[in-house]
Amino acid sequence: SKDGYVGKLNPDGSLDWIKTISSNLADSQLQGSYECGDRWNLCGDTVTDISVNQNDEIFVTGDFCGDSSESYQCHLTLDQRTVSTIDDSDIFVAQLSNNGQWDWLEKAGSPGEDEGGTIHISDLGEIIISGLIDEDESYAIFGGLNLTLSNNNEDRMSIISKISSSDQWEWAKSLSYHHW
Repeated sequence: SKDGYVGKLNPDGSLDWIKTISSNLADSQLQGSYECGDRWNLCGDTVTDISVNQNDEIFVTGDFCGDSSESYQCHLTLDQRTVSTIDDSDIFVAQLSNNGQWDWLEKAGSPGEDEGGTIHISDLGEIIISGLIDEDESYAIFGGLNLTLSNNNEDRMSIISKISSSDQWEWAKSLSYHHW
């Protein structure tokens, strides 16, 4: 199992706190719930970017339940907040307080393998996230927003989206992406 981590260092370089980002899967075919990697190497969780706003709140993005050779629904729980994949890996966005408590957790993605990208906090406090959506998919879901994709089935689709500081998806757009 591959896990993601977020931590905070004190001014003297000592560790203040660290949080693990680790998903698990549950599927009737597996007859129960397993931590990723218990029986198969099904899941990988990646922190792809971290940003801090003017109030020292920490925003994290990445993807969870990646590296799957099979299609299984996975679950990511941070403290008491849980999100589940549509099928394969999805993108997550979360906010941590300065003292290391998870304030909220949201996810976005398609039924395919999706990847988290970057997160940017503007001077106005706007939270902008990028990522990649599987090339075989025709839609992606961002909370209550359904993004229709027109893909050429050759390249992953780049996405850019905005989420509020109170964890509400405001908009999502797809962009062309080409491997060079």
